Amino acid sequence: MGKTLRREVGAEEIATPPYLRIQRLTKRFGAFTALDDISLEIAEGEFVCFLGPSGCGKTTLLRSIAGLDVQTVGRIEQGGRDISALPATKRDFGIVFQSYALFPNLTVTRNVAYGLDNTRARRADVVKRVHELLDMMGLVEHAAKYPAQLSGGQQQRVALARALATSPGLLLLDEPLSALDAKVRVYLRHEIKQLQRRLGVTTIMVTHDQEEALTMADRIVVMNHGAIEQIGTPLEIYRSPASAFVADFIGVMNFVAGSVARDGALRLGQTELSCEVDGLAPGTPVTLAIRPEDILVQDAPSGGSGWTPSRSWARSSVPTSWPTPWTERSFAPISRWTSFAGCRSRRRVSWRHSCRRSGSGSIPGTRSIADAAVARGADAATAVRPESSRDDRLMRAFIGVIGLYLVVALALPLGLMLGKSLQGSRDEFVGLANYIRYFSTPALFQSIGNSLWIAILGTAITVPAAFAYAYALTRTRMPLRGLFKTIALVPIL
Repeated sequence: MGKTLRREVGAEEIATPPYLRIQRLTKRFGAFTALDDISLEIAEGEFVCFLGPSGCGKTTLLRSIAGLDVQTVGRIEQGGRDISALPATKRDFGIVFQSYALFPNLTVTRNVAYGLDNTRARRADVVKRVHELLDMMGLVEHAAKYPAQLSGGQQQRVALARALATSPGLLLLDEPLSALDAKVRVYLRHEIKQLQRRLGVTTIMVTHDQEEALTMADRIVVMNHGAIEQIGTPLEIYRSPASAFVADFIGVMNFVAGSVARDGALRLGQTELSCEVDGLAPGTPVTLAIRPEDILVQDAPSGGSGWTPSRSWARSSVPTSWPTPWTERSFAPISRWTSFAGCRSRRRVSWRHSCRRSGSGSIPGTRSIADAAVARGADAATAVRPESSRDDRLMRAFIGVIGLYLVVALALPLGLMLGKSLQGSRDEFVGLANYIRYFSTPALFQSIGNSLWIAILGTAITVPAAFAYAYALTRTRMPLRGLFKTIALVPIL
């Protein structure tokens, strides 16, 4: 694993050490082996896809790289540094989970700034970086919204911006597009790849979607049953699968049983086909694999078959090469989507939002991520600001009344008691002297009983009210909410 990776730059090739190196990594969960002796090297700035069926170990490998699942054995190096034993908090990566994992109680701005806040960066730098990312992602108009007010594609952009906020050296994507509809997936697929090329960040994406891997990745790692079946470019994976599994999993393939007729020819029934046989002896059983696009149907000559494979390759039981032309697919960015026009949110006690569906229209300001910083559409719209509803006003009034009650029931009596205790008496006793004299009176136990009764009664009334008050605070976004939260803590303490 000490070799270097070669990357093309123009017409030249340069040798660079791998940015991420995985050596003989194995992960076991009890008796089950999820990853079996995985070795892999990824160059800096490369976009790599882990592709395979469900349960093949691709997400486990991603989590091991992130430090979320510690490997049983093996070594992981990032940028020449051994990170095998480092916790996730000490590793240099950003991650986008399949569910996005956005904080529902934080706005878009605070979600993106979350990682930066934990680094104790200067506030001005945090604000600048967040605005830069929101501008890059085309989310400036939605900065004050909450995740529940965003579409799936917008939530995905917020999660991506949050992952990039700390400028990580490694970006990990765990099936980030699986929850979106087909058209949005195609659009964001193009946008993510364009953004990755622009930023030059080393990226690993887990997916089971072949089209995603073939159109986005610089290289694909095909996995099955916890092992790597093949590593190669999309063209290599499609043209030259290294195993029967890869040939069957990638694209569509026809498998036909045959045998070696002679050097350079295969026999299928009574038909001979010209094909490389890789030195196999005549009569050796083989499986011929043919892509559907390589079969040409033509008029059958007398005594012959009516079909001719334009390209084929055979090897004993395992097909290895399919020299099929490949055209890279590219998708132009979609500038407009069907939208919910005129959407307004109502904040009810149950905190659900309702939107009125528009029959037609578009989301003003929807832009390509890579072009968002320079392109400003004339149709850019301001953010939709939630309107104050009757339910919201009632909630604020309730909070105000309860807050006033807590002040009257607690702050005022405590202040009066403190002031009374410091007042002078007829015998000129003040402060602590009053308490010393009071404890020497025969009515002490009766006074204690009265005090306990009053305390229990006050607690029974005040604490439930305080909890109801604290709950109400979580259901609204009224001004000075932090001050009211502090008031709510007093009776609980």
